[in-house]
Amino acid sequence: MHYILDLFDWKEKRETSSDLTFKKGDVVIVDLGFGKHLGQICQVAETKDKENGGNGFESVCNIVRRATSLEQEKVKLLEDKRNELIKKCRELIKKYALPMKLIGVDVSIDGGGLIFGFSAEERVDFRYLVKDLAGIFQKSVRLQQIGSRDEAKIQGGIGPCGRSLCCLSKNLSVQSISTDMARLQQISHRGNERLSGCCNRLMCCLSFEQPIYEKMKIGLPNIGDRIKVGQQEGIVENLKILSREVGLKLNNGKNKNEITWFPVDQISQKSE
Repeated sequence: MHYILDLFDWKEKRETSSDLTFKKGDVVIVDLGFGKHLGQICQVAETKDKENGGNGFESVCNIVRRATSLEQEKVKLLEDKRNELIKKCRELIKKYALPMKLIGVDVSIDGGGLIFGFSAEERVDFRYLVKDLAGIFQKSVRLQQIGSRDEAKIQGGIGPCGRSLCCLSKNLSVQSISTDMARLQQISHRGNERLSGCCNRLMCCLSFEQPIYEKMKIGLPNIGDRIKVGQQEGIVENLKILSREVGLKLNNGKNKNEITWFPVDQISQKSE
């Protein structure tokens, strides 16, 4: 079976396979290669889900077994020191003037390893930070960078539409989002500020609406195509995908810069 797990304090997703059988919501012990941590099954599939899990989720993890209630309580007790760990880490980040924002900390089930999650706009040299943390707490320390979308998911908030952020919904799977989506949806002219969400990345809703635009684009000509409409001929200058209209610069038009709009069903064929 294939499983997608939530790991760490910041709910990072990892994908893995296991011969063991679990159900959604089960708390399991996960071997990450640098310590064993608790994880929670958030999705189960008999085969690898290429759309929702096959792209983008790290897969370096191995489910050892289901966690016992005693182990879950043990980790909760270890995390009682969480505020102390976070406070000291923030002091050191300030000391070294590192351009990073601490998000959370996760403690391994044996208490011997710490993973600090942080966000940053660029690559950060945190070697001295790790050395100091390991020396102070006498534990193995690892730092894990978190994407801005994941940070927004942790913090929560309201989007420009007035609803909770899309990334907070368990029923939505956010895929890779590109500027090509904004171009197809004909809103790229709005600029990055109006197209970006609270995470300062392109809004998730672009990926949700993309399949509709791709479907409605079928049958429409491309920009630059030479088209015949009845006895008239022109070059496609623009498209209105939702209303399925084609804007042409007609060869016999009085104003060479004027665009005349036609429903796509009035277009007979491409001109040779």
